[in-house]
Amino acid sequence: MCDPTRSHIREMREITESDPVLVTLAPERRGAIDAIAFAVSLGIKISLGHTNASAEILRQAIEAGATGFTHLGNACPRELPRHDNILWRVLDARGLTISLIADGIHVSPALFRLVHRVLDAATIFYTTDAMAAAGAPPGRYTIGALQLEVGPDQIVRQPGKTNFAGSALRPVDGVLRAAQMLGAPWQETWARFSEHPAKFIGLSKSLEVGQPPNFCLLRSGAGSTLESLQVYFGGEKLQETKLN
Repeated sequence: MCDPTRSHIREMREITESDPVLVTLAPERRGAIDAIAFAVSLGIKISLGHTNASAEILRQAIEAGATGFTHLGNACPRELPRHDNILWRVLDARGLTISLIADGIHVSPALFRLVHRVLDAATIFYTTDAMAAAGAPPGRYTIGALQLEVGPDQIVRQPGKTNFAGSALRPVDGVLRAAQMLGAPWQETWARFSEHPAKFIGLSKSLEVGQPPNFCLLRSGAGSTLESLQVYFGGEKLQETKLN
């Protein structure tokens, strides 16, 4: 971990050139507010996260141009004061688009539902916290220098430890779990795993003449259940997943 600086931000922009870039940072780190303003001036999206920032620092970060909050309810202290904590501060803030890990584990179903009741649905999108073991079956894996274990719950942990080291949740499973937690059809939660984050980062979701199409082809069964998912990127079929 390190304090964000203009030189870090500038190097990132030079490497990525004109590509969309989303950076998560903790606004209470030294120099963070200036780094946020500088990043935004270069067209970089800033999301706050891995933080226990005060309400005042959150306000300063939003004024500097931060527009998102990364996986609310995670990467924060395990025990929170009941009167003033990062959950209440973020929910009370204005101007942030909130992401939630939609697996029913990183965020409890009750908190998941409460966030949807408190915030405008247009300001929520879902993420998986997925890392390189995404979609992998239960077992032990080596990723870089780390030994990791994927559990039956699709949570990734270091062997013998209880803290989370990411997730192996597939986005389509997140869509279905979100629908189950909210008691809503998957067609409603689908947009929060696709259109909402695309809009937040500034990606086009439209099909345009002369441009390679990116889309998903879904096959539904009885009772609007999902049976299969085909992913197309640049007009090429990447994969097909059987869901039932």
